[in-house]
Amino acid sequence: MTRAEMINALIAADHTFRFDDNFGDWFETILRDGFKGYRHMTDSELAQEYAERVACGFIVVADSAG
Repeated sequence: MTRAEMINALIAADHTFRFDDNFGDWFETILRDGFKGYRHMTDSELAQEYAERVACGFIVVADSAG
């Protein structure tokens, strides 16, 4: 998966997350601690963020075997 694809998937997940019950906590964290932006993350940071979102179910990865 390319950087651009991961960034697009993360942004799409962010848009859905704002309708989640936990949005207030997430938004407060952004306001308190900031957000460096996906384009400014290293490849490793971006891959880690993507993997965490997939593990939590915020990003659904299509099964390529089907």
